[in-house]
Amino acid sequence: MKTKAKKLLMLGVDAALPDLIRRFADEGSMPNCRRLMQQGFFSRMITTFPPLTAAAWGAITSGAGPGTAGIPSLMVHEPGEPLDKWYTSFDRRMLRAETLWEAGAREGKRTVLMNWPVTFPLKIENGIQLAASLNPPFRYFYMPLWDIASSSIFSTKQERCNQVPGRAVQVRLQPASGWKNAPAHSGALLEIGIEVPPTYAKGRRYHVLIMDSEGRGYDRVMVSPSRDAADAVADLGLGQRSDWITESFVDSKGEKRRG
Repeated sequence: MKTKAKKLLMLGVDAALPDLIRRFADEGSMPNCRRLMQQGFFSRMITTFPPLTAAAWGAITSGAGPGTAGIPSLMVHEPGEPLDKWYTSFDRRMLRAETLWEAGAREGKRTVLMNWPVTFPLKIENGIQLAASLNPPFRYFYMPLWDIASSSIFSTKQERCNQVPGRAVQVRLQPASGWKNAPAHSGALLEIGIEVPPTYAKGRRYHVLIMDSEGRGYDRVMVSPSRDAADAVADLGLGQRSDWITESFVDSKGEKRRG
C-alpha cells in the first residue's frame, strides 16, 4: 500500500495545451514533465470562462470561479466607479476568495510560491514567496518585466487585438521617397514606418520598403533602420519569415543592452 503523500507540488504553465504536453512528453522532448506525469497526476480539465490568464490562475488558487473570485477578465471594474477606470486583474487585492495557502496556514501548513500570478502585493503567512508573475505596477498591465516591448502587429487595417497599447498598430502606406540602393522593381515603391513600442527601453524605428518585384503586384518587403536598402535587416517575399533581428537598446538605467 502506498504511503500517503505529505507534500503537494502544483506546476502551472500558462496557455499550455495538454495534448501537446502529452505528445512532447511521450516523444521524449520533455523528460522531466514525463517523469512528473508518471509519478504524479495529469489530466485534462475544463478551464474558466472567460479562459484568460488572471481569471484562470485566480480560480486555481482559490477554487472559486471568476464571478465568485472577482477576477472576470484581464481588467477589473469596480461597481460605482467611472466606466473608464479599471484595475489590473493581476493585483492580489482584487481577488475576493480565500486562497489555498491562506486555508493551509490555518491548519499549520507551510507553502512556497514561485512566480505565481495574481499574488502581488507579496503577502503570505507561514510560507515563502518568490516573485509574482505579471505583477503590477508596470507600465502596461500585461507586460512581463523582462521584455523590452510587447509583441506587435502592424497592419493597414484596424485590428481587434488592441487591449494592450502598441499591440496592434495601424499604419498608412505612403509613396517611398529618399531610398538608396533599391533593388530592381516594377511600378511605384511604397513604404511604411514601424517602431518597436517603447516600454522598458527606448524604441527602435524601422523603415519598410514595399515593392513589386515581377510586375504582378506587391510581393516583397525590405526592413531597414535607414532608407538605404543596403542596410536591410530583412528581405522577405510573400509568406516568408525573417530570422531573429538583434538590436541595441538603452534601458531605463541608461545602460546599452542587446535584444
